[in-house]
Amino acid sequence: MAKTNPIDPAVPAGSEDPKLGDNRIRELAAAVAEILNKDHYIGVNGGSGTGYNEDAAGEHNKVTLRATTKPTAVASKGFVYGKDVGGKIELFYEDEDGTEIQITTGGILNSCNLTGDQTVAGVKTLSSQLVLPEGLTAAKAIVSTLADGTAPMTVVSATKVANLNADKVDGYDVAAYAGAESYTFPGGMILKQGSKIIVANGDNTVTFGTAFPTECTNVVATPGDATETAYDYGLDVHTFTAASFKIRTRIADRNSPVHWFAIGY
Repeated sequence: MAKTNPIDPAVPAGSEDPKLGDNRIRELAAAVAEILNKDHYIGVNGGSGTGYNEDAAGEHNKVTLRATTKPTAVASKGFVYGKDVGGKIELFYEDEDGTEIQITTGGILNSCNLTGDQTVAGVKTLSSQLVLPEGLTAAKAIVSTLADGTAPMTVVSATKVANLNADKVDGYDVAAYAGAESYTFPGGMILKQGSKIIVANGDNTVTFGTAFPTECTNVVATPGDATETAYDYGLDVHTFTAASFKIRTRIADRNSPVHWFAIGY
């Protein structure tokens, strides 16, 4: 928009009556004030004898940058400027060596956009959801400090994640399912299973790899040799505790396997 009080280098003309000089000086002062007011705070005109005399006069309200070209490097000086990139003005900085750094891309600070290889130190607090683009990799751990009751992440894909080492499954510690003996089910029931070689007539003690936390409530045992039957064994189970149970057979020198499972909590 055209200025109300433009500065015209051709005014006053050399042939103009010198008596008009005071008017031209006032016009120039008004033009300078109007131009400075574009981006600066110039205060309030106090009128004759006062003018724009506030201490804050001359401070910036904003900085308006027009698209330009890369400046010529100058020793001990740096330049902040705007430059056209794909039809949009972006913010740039150039140091005294002529190194040009693009500060914004698409209206986003490059330091936050992380479009290149960059190192971001310190704790960063995100005020909105973090969305990771496809192909993002990281050499550092992702740490969540959310308390119980809030999911630390939400995923859409049901595809298996290779090499994902989880400590809990649906709230149950994976240690409860470790090894070949013990399995803990939702609700707290524990199932243990194993085999025992029966080597002598009488009681053969089976000790659990880990004891039931409270007690063992039942044990079932079956012959492991297809040629044998429970009737041949005279097989029975008794005296089960949280730590062990006994298998009794009435035939000597069997040396045959018996498979068992125990239930408890």
